[in-house]
Amino acid sequence: MPQSSLWSDLCHTIEPVIKSDVSEKTFQELFEAQLKVVFGWSDTNLTSRVPVQMGKSIKQADVVLAADNAKLVIEMKKPGVKLGISEALQTFSYMRILGTRYGLLIGDRITIIYDADPSADTPTLISDIPFVSSCEEGIALGQVLDYSTFTSARLEEYFVSHLHRQQSAKQMNKLKQDLVENNGSRIREIIRDQLLHDGHNENHVMEILAGIEIRDCESDWQAASTQTKRVLTHRVKPTVTRGSLLIGERPFKQYFIGESEVSSSTFEEYLRKHDAVDVEIEIDYSKRDTEKKIWHARNFSEQSNLAGNLGSGTLRNWREREIVAVRLSVGRDKKRGR
Repeated sequence: MPQSSLWSDLCHTIEPVIKSDVSEKTFQELFEAQLKVVFGWSDTNLTSRVPVQMGKSIKQADVVLAADNAKLVIEMKKPGVKLGISEALQTFSYMRILGTRYGLLIGDRITIIYDADPSADTPTLISDIPFVSSCEEGIALGQVLDYSTFTSARLEEYFVSHLHRQQSAKQMNKLKQDLVENNGSRIREIIRDQLLHDGHNENHVMEILAGIEIRDCESDWQAASTQTKRVLTHRVKPTVTRGSLLIGERPFKQYFIGESEVSSSTFEEYLRKHDAVDVEIEIDYSKRDTEKKIWHARNFSEQSNLAGNLGSGTLRNWREREIVAVRLSVGRDKKRGR
């Protein structure tokens, strides 16, 4: 079976369940069954409700996968339970006691937990993966969970590569912040030095630079938004407009299924799977409050195009309207918000 099909088969079974009021016990039993049927695990190397001594009490780790001297701890939560730091710390404690650096916290999504620093008191939360079949991170995780290829080397490679991606994103963001702080003084310096090196008149260069505004449109978005802020450092793309040098792609577009951020293609797939979906749209402006509206998405087909719909509707004339970000959400718990 192609390894991308492993993740797809898992999602096909799990996605409908996480929308229902299933108990944690039933959810765990279903997930364990998928590990056996789809991913090839057996009772020999899949152990459920593993006793864990924590102080004077004995807890239970929900699922432990063990093969090729590798061990993966899986902690299950009822879909709908918010996966926060306390749940991550519980999983992390089990990982430490059971002697592994690798863990998954699973509810309506999968949180990847890595014990990157043995001296640290908290884990590294690498990624959140929604149960959507086209999710590339999910497909990669499905390959790791396949019993036939489950090895300590593959586990380490998967977790370390995701950690490096996270660290790289942080470094890019730090560099960007260094460039744009103090009204982009570092960028001005770089531009000035290059233009002077090319032989341009210094007075002309300084006069031109004085008329250019340099700002981080990501900061514009953060200032306008009252929602959870996510730094999209992988989308750095300079744009020049109306005498301003904007660092970043504008406007930002984010897509959420439940509490998990997903790609535009994954979001489109979700819309195609559901004949009628109410999409909550939040629009952030640079100079006024966030606007909320509902898009009644009906019969979104293979020929439908999300970017085209946004461009001709919600984001029409976005420059003139000074839109800095837009978020599209489906399946969100209204009581919790974001």
